Amino acid sequence: MDKFVAPVSRQFKRSMLYTLAFLAIMHGFRFVSLGFSHDALAFAAKSDFAWKVSLGRYMQPLYWKIRGYIAAPYTVGLMTWLWLGLAVYLVLRMLCVKGSLASLLIAGVMVSSQAVISANTGFIHETDTFMLALFLAVGAAYLCLNTRFVWLAASPLMLMASAGLYQSFIQAYIALVMIIALVQLLGGERAGAVMLRCAKCALALCVGMALYLAGYEAALAVTGLEKSTSHNGMTHIADYGGATIWQMLMETYLQPFAYLRGMLESRNAAIVKLLQACILLWALGATAVVVIRRRLHALETAAVLAIIALLPLGINCIFLLYRGGYHDLMLYSYCLVNVFAVAVTEQALALLWPDGVGKARLPIRRGAALALPLMLMLIFFDKTLFANQLYLKKELEIDSTLSVMTRVLDRLEQTEGYVPGETPVAFVGNINASVINRDKPAFSSLRRFNGSEENYATTFGDTHWMYFRDVLGYPLMQADNEAAMAQHEAVRAMPAFPQKGSVALVDGVAVVKFSE
Repeated sequence: MDKFVAPVSRQFKRSMLYTLAFLAIMHGFRFVSLGFSHDALAFAAKSDFAWKVSLGRYMQPLYWKIRGYIAAPYTVGLMTWLWLGLAVYLVLRMLCVKGSLASLLIAGVMVSSQAVISANTGFIHETDTFMLALFLAVGAAYLCLNTRFVWLAASPLMLMASAGLYQSFIQAYIALVMIIALVQLLGGERAGAVMLRCAKCALALCVGMALYLAGYEAALAVTGLEKSTSHNGMTHIADYGGATIWQMLMETYLQPFAYLRGMLESRNAAIVKLLQACILLWALGATAVVVIRRRLHALETAAVLAIIALLPLGINCIFLLYRGGYHDLMLYSYCLVNVFAVAVTEQALALLWPDGVGKARLPIRRGAALALPLMLMLIFFDKTLFANQLYLKKELEIDSTLSVMTRVLDRLEQTEGYVPGETPVAFVGNINASVINRDKPAFSSLRRFNGSEENYATTFGDTHWMYFRDVLGYPLMQADNEAAMAQHEAVRAMPAFPQKGSVALVDGVAVVKFSE
């Protein structure tokens, strides 16, 4: 039997184990609970596939065909662990991180990303899809930087697939290449060799994006669908309205700083913002230590400074393409700055104390060795609290929705002339805008986070039908003229739920009026 045992490196074991540990602590509850709400009510909706293709995410239906159309949370959790663990492993290899503590911190940074929390909050049915997009982007960078010829075909295909799953992880690829170039330059490699590898990565990206666009056109042709004209559709790329390209470049460059200053969401936001600012300053200080200690030549030093100066554009380039579009799901690349902080700190400490900081007796050495881990662990602790409060809110939302929808169905069944599954039904208004909607005081601060703005699972028209069909399994027939019913004179005169008369038969259609 020993012949069938494949050798597994210690670093791979660490990567998978550390990723699993952080996933279980920070997000484990989300993978063993329901809490489907918002877009996640499409967890079993095949009709959602056409929407994804029209948005340019044409690889998602293919992946779901393999994974299974029903996004069971536990399965999503396992697949998330697989793709994220592999991404962590490749990042550790590319950054040549050796220490177990540094590996642990990088795994924590990549698991605690705000993009992962946002995915689990309102888009749990796609969390593993996003992490597969991340793995493919990281894998493309790995092949570009570590193979001679394989990258020519494999990297562009992986980038095409990554963009076809979710376009914004392309900026994770760009940011990662820039960070790896920084680490290599600080490690003593010559600027020419590093820039040559970056050129390979740029070529792979150009070919990959060309393949992605060609695949998008082919998917539209095969399915007969049109490009989506929504705010996050492909038709608006590089359409800046009245803004100039220079204005958009400046806004793209400043966006990460604005995010740190005012948009970063967490349990103790002020403390986390302060810690994050300290980490950024720490990373710059560690970079300066390495540059001085290694006595880098002028060209290498200039290259380091240039990459650091351009990094805000690298981690935020999708903002430029999507007319300043912003969503937490798009910001995974932001966490890679902390990955760089860990990698450069490991280099700086090794140069300052070659004999090992663990053997040092001086308090300043111990303080230097523990400062970054302590700051990151405090952020991890805060993210764990924040994420699990959001996940509990999601669980309560679906319970609240069950309570209301049960009463709605009872009203429908008591309406004279209503026949379940035969009488067309129209929902008017939104339950979240109704008089029965009320913030839970303990969770009111969480409503600022993307995907957690509402108090009920159904947040827009289509989610009503997904909820009744896939959660309750109740036979409702959607009225063909549902949108027009809201303007019907009799409907406009109806009171809103839960008042008497808020559920009524109007011209053969059973109308449920949630709000004006």
